[in-house]
Amino acid sequence: MLDAEIAAILLNRRGTDDHAAGDLLREGNLHFIAESGGLGPATTCGSAPMKVECLLFADGSRVFRVGGPDEEWRWSRWVVVEPFQPAGSAPDGARDRARNAGGRQWA
Repeated sequence: MLDAEIAAILLNRRGTDDHAAGDLLREGNLHFIAESGGLGPATTCGSAPMKVECLLFADGSRVFRVGGPDEEWRWSRWVVVEPFQPAGSAPDGARDRARNAGGRQWA
């Protein structure tokens, strides 16, 4: 199980503005870096851009959520993103299957 999967379960059980959630993850010995920022330009109506929060874990997995402007910020649930594969790599066994099938070769 990825660290992000554990974190998403724990974070989604807590309130969206629970600032102690990070402490909970650290107590569970999950090491992560927290990042946040805006997504897109502000609209002409004066509302702020969407907000994004992301936690990147030591195993390369991550969780993120987005929040939209409203009378108060409303956040999505935390979702898991699996670690990215290095450029030019294939999923386990895919390179051998492609060679044996005479199909496209992985770079």
